[in-house]
Amino acid sequence: MKKLLLVDGHSIAYRAYFALSAGGAELTAPDGRPTGAILGFLNMVVKYINMIEPTHISVAFDRSEPTSRHEIFPEYKATRRPTPDELRIQIDMLRDLLPAMGIDCRELPGYEADDIIGTFVEESADVIDHVYILSGDKDDYQLISPRVTQIYPGRGNTERMMDPEAVFEELGVRPEQMVDYMAITGDPSDNISGVKGIGAKGAAALINEFGSLEKVYENVATITGARQKYLTEGREDAFLSQRLATIQRDVPLEIDWKDIELPDFNQTRAYIELTGLGFSSLPRRLNLTPPDAADGAGDRDASSAATELEAVQEKKDIVWSKLAGILAKRLSESNPPTFLPVELLERGLRLYLPLGERQYEAYTVTEDDLPTLLRLCQSNSLKLTAWQFKEFWRRTGLSPKDTYFDLETAAYFCYEINGTELLPTILALGKKIRSESEAEDTELGQLLYLAERQMNLDPELNLYPCLLQALAEHLAGVLAERDRQGIVANGDMPLVALLARMERVGCRIDREALTNLSAEYSAIAAASEQRVFELAGSEFNLNSSQQLAKVLYEDLGLPTGRRLPSGAYSTDADELRRLGKLHRIIAPLTEYRKYSKLVSTFLDGFIKLIDPETERIHTTYHHNLTTTGRLSSTAPNLQNIPVRNDEGREIRRAFIAEPGNVLLDADYSQIELRLLAHFSQDEELLRAFRSNEDVHRLTASGLFGVAPDFVTKEMRAVGKTVNFSIVYGISDFGLSGNLDVPITEAREYLRNYNRRYPRVKPYMESVVRAAHKNGYVETLFGRRRTIPELAAKNRNVRMFGERAAMNAPIQGTAADIIRLAMVRAQAAFDAAGLEAQIILQVHDELLVEVKAEQAAQAAGLLTKAMTGVVSLSVPLVAEVYQGLNWLEAVEVVE
Repeated sequence: MKKLLLVDGHSIAYRAYFALSAGGAELTAPDGRPTGAILGFLNMVVKYINMIEPTHISVAFDRSEPTSRHEIFPEYKATRRPTPDELRIQIDMLRDLLPAMGIDCRELPGYEADDIIGTFVEESADVIDHVYILSGDKDDYQLISPRVTQIYPGRGNTERMMDPEAVFEELGVRPEQMVDYMAITGDPSDNISGVKGIGAKGAAALINEFGSLEKVYENVATITGARQKYLTEGREDAFLSQRLATIQRDVPLEIDWKDIELPDFNQTRAYIELTGLGFSSLPRRLNLTPPDAADGAGDRDASSAATELEAVQEKKDIVWSKLAGILAKRLSESNPPTFLPVELLERGLRLYLPLGERQYEAYTVTEDDLPTLLRLCQSNSLKLTAWQFKEFWRRTGLSPKDTYFDLETAAYFCYEINGTELLPTILALGKKIRSESEAEDTELGQLLYLAERQMNLDPELNLYPCLLQALAEHLAGVLAERDRQGIVANGDMPLVALLARMERVGCRIDREALTNLSAEYSAIAAASEQRVFELAGSEFNLNSSQQLAKVLYEDLGLPTGRRLPSGAYSTDADELRRLGKLHRIIAPLTEYRKYSKLVSTFLDGFIKLIDPETERIHTTYHHNLTTTGRLSSTAPNLQNIPVRNDEGREIRRAFIAEPGNVLLDADYSQIELRLLAHFSQDEELLRAFRSNEDVHRLTASGLFGVAPDFVTKEMRAVGKTVNFSIVYGISDFGLSGNLDVPITEAREYLRNYNRRYPRVKPYMESVVRAAHKNGYVETLFGRRRTIPELAAKNRNVRMFGERAAMNAPIQGTAADIIRLAMVRAQAAFDAAGLEAQIILQVHDELLVEVKAEQAAQAAGLLTKAMTGVVSLSVPLVAEVYQGLNWLEAVEVVE
């Protein structure tokens, strides 16, 4: 799948600058130039590169000279404050640094970064599957579509992924209506006046009622009250504001898509540039090599670290004797240490032994000696402490058991803070800690203050182990204070090592099956394409929305629908559904899109990621990323393999067991609905699950007012959609979209649902009230999700927060349950001496590879682990299936 990341350079640099204390001026290069905004900018870009894995990237910058908008309106942006000198210097430095790293940068006289981004969006329609815009500018909302998502950075280390529905949730208008909406509301930051006297709510109401600015003024005589007066007086301003707010999508860009492919960061030059600015950890994070090691092993283990490891190896007996002596002395004290700070190296680790107050002695432990260190920790109840352990355990292949304390995992549980770059993440964590407790006079508070002043957490400095130790003690204290040690100690911490093990083992893939399926689906897509050409009477690029719109709306004369901000008519899936019965061309066109998507995203995409040595795919799991606690995965994303149609499910056939092994596929049955019954204590839901009734049929019976025996297949499908929509706190607007029915019909479904299950709505309302009071909600196991949207002034944003509050306890508890089940199941396999390994987790489903002769025993242990995690008011049911591939597994009957 081809993905393009577009970065609004000025917007992100501006946010990075003001996110660091004193505008980032405290962090400087060796030559004294400020670098705080540069570090923040790069950290943010690298974060989203890792998160979305783009194939292409470009950064757009504004220029200082006037633009075409100034020709229309000389006072455009006249109210903005001048860019601070420290930031201006750093933006100029970024203009040089990014190309040195191999990242494409664009700026054009007379145009803004938004115009460059808009043109990229328009030009990418034929070659890019999905576009991500990293920008803190709401002007870019007009570019959002089903294939364009805006990453809108929030406070701390958070962001909002803005899609069309998210825009509607926030502002009450669709992305294609944004320009007309802004024509009325204006934009004070750009000195765009809009229509004075009409605010955001009024603008949204007008645009939704009439459809566009032009239609508003065509019908202005029918508008009553003060709004008519404001609109009449502000007509000229409105249409001027419309022109100013419109992002241009046809600027003269020369785009060679190969030139903007995600680079390998031009190893040697990027290393020199970054280290020259004083950045030490960022080059390691990007796997950059120093020039003298470019042809060797790669990083610190190729030079100084290698010498260090060899020296330790020669003096192993002396070192271990000294380690044991220091530990024996410290453990005999009245307040012995629990945590041992470490730096995780490519081959081994550096261990910091506490000698006294803020005093540590460092020892490098080789990879060969790690098992000895782990045994020593286990026998003395000590825990190695570092920010992120998963990649280390994956690399070493060790089974660390209860010998480590992953700081990021604890910080994410306690404060919802995560991040790969250590210094800015810990500083963000420090701000969160100080906002929730009086930490200034504590040891941790003093160390955080030092870190902020020095802006340096190099492991060679004594501050590094001091701060790690203090953070570990603080986070352990928070867990104890909240009485949440159990879920973290028994679930989250061991999960880190388990995920590392799953990544290392991977999933065996039938390459031939994927190749054959790719050929089959490609042929179907090609045949569908030819059928489209026949019906259209000409050949054109089906992946070009512009060319397709011309064929549909001009050549074939089909009725037009929703307009895009560019003025073109949409050809997205919703529009094709609308046109489905009007012309025969829609069916083969829809079929082409479905099969070409399966080929490009899943089949060919997976084939490229098969390890040629193991014939297995090794995905990367993220356990500290989602707000609900659910796991996600990348390279490849195994969480979104299609399951709603036979063609998508066929991909599962390629996930196979090694010869002599079988696969066990275990899935929780309707876990979120069971949790809804448990939380709400609705008598009808409780009765249905306790008596093993078909809850979707029961719901449909209430929706349509018929007896369960008379519920049709189509009715049950509606009942199922409504059931799961309720869990997500859906609105009548959202449900109408899910069911493709009018809002009035969706509203009636919700009323009938509440009549059938009368205690569900009061439960949801009680959750929302508690969330407003506390600012957060909790899962059954105490995992918190803060919901800042609840305090927003904008009603749509608050409503989004309320729906998130309704869903988080249910979806979060389901995520907690699957985490605990994974850890319990793998521990049970290991304790029984089985050659059984969890190899895949997808939402509420686990895939286990096991020796064929051990399958029955493993299935029993798996069922017991999954159903025994927690006692609910209704049965927690897990169904286990067995087969040689993921698709053809059949239910195991005990």
